[in-house]
Amino acid sequence: MKLAGWEKILVDVYKAGKLPLKVEYYGKSSYHRYYYYDLNWKLLSDLIKKDLVKVVSDKSFHCRTYYALLTEEGEVEATGIFKELFKSVSSSYEEIVSKYSPKLIRTIVLGARREDDRIHIPLVEYYYDFKYSSIDELSTLLGKVEEEIFSKIFPKSRESLRESNDRSGIRLIVGRREDILNSIVYSKECVNILLSRLLLLTSKKIFKKAVSLGEELESIGLSIMIPVLNSVGEYCWRSFVIPPLITTSLISLTDKVDMRYELFRLGEILIILKAYRYGIKMENLERICKVSGIPLKLVEYSIEILSIQGVTSEFNKSTSPKSPAFHVKDKYRAHEIVEEAFKCIEEEIINRVRGD
Repeated sequence: MKLAGWEKILVDVYKAGKLPLKVEYYGKSSYHRYYYYDLNWKLLSDLIKKDLVKVVSDKSFHCRTYYALLTEEGEVEATGIFKELFKSVSSSYEEIVSKYSPKLIRTIVLGARREDDRIHIPLVEYYYDFKYSSIDELSTLLGKVEEEIFSKIFPKSRESLRESNDRSGIRLIVGRREDILNSIVYSKECVNILLSRLLLLTSKKIFKKAVSLGEELESIGLSIMIPVLNSVGEYCWRSFVIPPLITTSLISLTDKVDMRYELFRLGEILIILKAYRYGIKMENLERICKVSGIPLKLVEYSIEILSIQGVTSEFNKSTSPKSPAFHVKDKYRAHEIVEEAFKCIEEEIINRVRGD
């Protein structure tokens, strides 16, 4: 489907959500512009006059960065054009998607999807470390991902929580922030996001597959590559952005994927990592067992074996909900157990070991 110049601009802004246009640098004796997006500025001006596109800017100490966004009317117009484009390349889209395991696609979508339903896939490997050479680093990573998921779902401050409670009339969980976080992150709704995010951050193979998917979708016009800028308008890297309509399609195609095996192995990882620093509370252990499908009796049995091997302490069967059920004693062996579980999940997702 051949797009007119103004249609291409609308569709590109729709795909990107917030499309970087240019940066203007200024100082006492110098001024220059750097353009990030090659477009017909007259067409853009016409779209602005028709109230289909608006240009916003972020100002820092020495520059101003300009972005294009769709107006409400522009969103309707651009979505309609994109739907027609999607329809015209549907056979190519189906061919591309068929190359990837449904489990892999679901992992990419849940791990890279943002609040506006766009999927962001950075092209640079250094965006992710991939070198989590100790259980300390993996434990820190888990904490960051927990906070990331929690902050997207709940307001950060205690005041905001109270205001949210007043507005909705819903009684929130009473307790410390940690208890609220665990009840949210380790819920049925969020645990798959946690799994997917951890895999994207630790598996170079899955990351490369995600980049490949972004490239193939861009080749048929269903994703866009945009520059990622920092707060002062400096270029950092490029990312593929997959728009909401394609996100919805990918989710619907993989909605019935059975992730029970992956969640089971994730449960093993979480139990070890949560127990590493201060020991895992019984209530958190029970919560993880419930969402991952691991019988608590199996955990007790496994920890008894690991305690004999010196990896963990003995399992405290009489512990209260707030006290540690056990803690890690040998962090090197514990790291090996976690790494092995991650590799099993990675192999399952990429190679369809058990089918989808």
